[in-house]
Amino acid sequence: MEETELDFVRFEKLQLQNYGVFAGVQNFTFNPDRTVIVALSGAGKTTLCRALAYLRAARHILPNEHASTAEMKVTVTTSGNRDLIRKYRRLIFLRDRDMAACGKQAPNLMAHLDAHRREACQKAAAGIFAEIMEGASYQLPGLRNLDPFRMGSSASACQNLAYFIAVRNALGLDLPMVFECPYTMIPLCSREQVDAVLLRQRCQQIFILKPQECGDEPVHYRLGLPRDRAGVWHVTTGELQNDIQKPLQDKG
Repeated sequence: MEETELDFVRFEKLQLQNYGVFAGVQNFTFNPDRTVIVALSGAGKTTLCRALAYLRAARHILPNEHASTAEMKVTVTTSGNRDLIRKYRRLIFLRDRDMAACGKQAPNLMAHLDAHRREACQKAAAGIFAEIMEGASYQLPGLRNLDPFRMGSSASACQNLAYFIAVRNALGLDLPMVFECPYTMIPLCSREQVDAVLLRQRCQQIFILKPQECGDEPVHYRLGLPRDRAGVWHVTTGELQNDIQKPLQDKG
């Protein structure tokens, strides 16, 4: 692939063929602004996320055991500078386990910045964190000096999210955000503030959520099968759970 000076990248489409829990050929099309994917436990959240992150099939993933053929394939279609995904993977993908990494996420993310931009970024992250925690009904000692080791796990997760956003903004690149189960770590009292902050970010956002996380979010794809039109979920096993993604028609 020829190098390009483009400073943006978008995920356009993803096609999975007999990839892990995904049987047959499954297609995803990503909106330029916001795409929400909801999945039951074991229905392929992490598998899907890693396919996007590495732009190929992961080595440890085996072909689907129920597939009629052993052929396995991952095709990721992007626009813009595809190399940015490889270079800034930590600034594109944020998993629940990354948000839970107390005291570790900020230094890893700040490594993308030169020294003179780090101080400004720290101030920006502190401002985002304060906005997110404004809805918290409790006060913690660590909130005053931003010490993640004196915060509760939920507050620390919010701080990691704040640094994730601040470093991205400091770089000035138009990168997508791909979240895997982010709201499992966010306190309910801060959900509204988190949503407000994310809506201000002018970038592509892909959310891969558990059913209990989606709230009033319009859902574009479901991994797993709903029991009825009201959206009540049931846990399926074997072929049914691997049987899959149904694109939902927009109601607007």
